[in-house]
Amino acid sequence: MRFFLITVLLATVALTSGCTKIRQFDRFFLSECAEDGPNPEKEFDIALPPVDLSEHLDRLRQEAAGFSLNTIAEVPYRDRVWPIYLASKSGSKGGKRLLIIAGVHGNEVAGALAAPSILSDVRAYPEIYGGLHLDLIGPANPVGLLHGARYNAQGCDINRDFANFATIEARAIREVIDETRPDLILSLHEGPHDGFFVIATRSTPSLLAEAVAAELKSSGIELATHSNLGSRLSVPGVMEEGWFITGAKTVLRISSLGAYAHQSSTPFLTTEGPWGLSDIDYRVRAQILAVRAAAKQLVSGASRLGTFSAGAEVQEASYNVLSVN
Repeated sequence: MRFFLITVLLATVALTSGCTKIRQFDRFFLSECAEDGPNPEKEFDIALPPVDLSEHLDRLRQEAAGFSLNTIAEVPYRDRVWPIYLASKSGSKGGKRLLIIAGVHGNEVAGALAAPSILSDVRAYPEIYGGLHLDLIGPANPVGLLHGARYNAQGCDINRDFANFATIEARAIREVIDETRPDLILSLHEGPHDGFFVIATRSTPSLLAEAVAAELKSSGIELATHSNLGSRLSVPGVMEEGWFITGAKTVLRISSLGAYAHQSSTPFLTTEGPWGLSDIDYRVRAQILAVRAAAKQLVSGASRLGTFSAGAEVQEASYNVLSVN
């Protein structure tokens, strides 16, 4: 069945887009470790600003004032060990829990660079974030961010490792998800499309995704009309993973973070900004606004949007913490 479905999909891609798209589909969707290291992409026109990883980590630590900041994993690379941080804050009793994951792909820099400003935004808008239990993981792929690469130090795509958990990074993310049991996971990404959109898994209320897109539009963010795969979006700014995409990911064994969240029926939104824009401030701002909009809907729209995933009252999570700042 898997071989048959792969053949059909590749034939469809070949007829509609050509051989280059077939190679890209295999590399980005079917291959867990397509490289031998954190090699930058050469096929896409990505506007990559220079990132000083040490400086970025310093800023994360500074903006985490008032948060609990833990190192949940350490990634050895060459002569350095790079941390993956978890910044957390408690909300009100019975409050919803939001988990933000920034920087899974190191060449999609806006999400990673937005992380310190998101922490600042949380402090600036207590009327939105105050009641939420909030956790932010970043940078989720520090070596990829260091090199502007999709892949980690071993050349693996972290977002294809949520079945085998062979990478340090995927294991760290899994532990946080399993310990915190978030009501909503928001993973920050970019791609080769025009405009901004969010991807909602089948576990995610449609109205939540549409409300986030509507708030982005009202804030001056251009919404995408087509997805990163080139398909037309029925609602601008929103791509919903229906039964076909969910089933195809299962059959093809595409072990993404979203697929892992769907196994436990945890609502999951992926942000997708346009990586080709040279205006990095605009790209970062769009990610911050998407987080703010999702937080607002999680707090004020829960009853209107239906029940999210979380079960009992939020408990204080215990982590396998390597260090505490």
